[in-house]
Amino acid sequence: MIKSKSINLVLTTIVMIIGCLMTSQTQANNTLPSYSSNPDKHVAELMAQFNKRKTDTVLIIDLSEQKMFHYKDKKLVKAYTISSSKFGIGSKAGTNKTPLGVHYVKQRFGKNAALGTIFKARRNTGKIAEIATDDRDLKHDYVTTRILWLKGLEKNKNLGRGIDSFLRYIYIHGTAEEGKIGQPASHGCIRMYNKDVVELYSQVDTGALVNIIR
Repeated sequence: MIKSKSINLVLTTIVMIIGCLMTSQTQANNTLPSYSSNPDKHVAELMAQFNKRKTDTVLIIDLSEQKMFHYKDKKLVKAYTISSSKFGIGSKAGTNKTPLGVHYVKQRFGKNAALGTIFKARRNTGKIAEIATDDRDLKHDYVTTRILWLKGLEKNKNLGRGIDSFLRYIYIHGTAEEGKIGQPASHGCIRMYNKDVVELYSQVDTGALVNIIR
């Protein structure tokens, strides 16, 4: 009996060690090089680790700079000024914060919609927002012109119960508060100038990788 218990204890210990090693290896594999130190290497490694949908497009959203960098075939195409959440950085549902980590474009909305078109629950209302170019708070947090709806790819970070970016409705979209672009001002989403989001939408399809960093 004692011998049997000893064998079981040894087997349990071995299983635990193997599990720890596998977890450590997974974490090591998912570690990306710093974007600020080596942008090209970061993008290349991001595509190597997460590009299951075979996209040629990567968006790097740097919250510290309030910038988005659009890559195609691992080459920088253009940089855009954006606006992230005024409530800060985080993934928890109900906080209105902008999540970090790797995502992909799950769905797109707004093809051929007029500049400034207001969307509610991703539906075109047929109404056009008045675009404020000065730094003032508008009464409504309108989602305008185009929508790229993001889905997280990292469990326990932006994918899963209570922290799921897709279920939190994290979008890249146009805004009526263009005067606030370049500073944190949204309710969790990534805001863009309306003309910029039209241009981006025309070049970014579903499956495109999006990494939100700080």
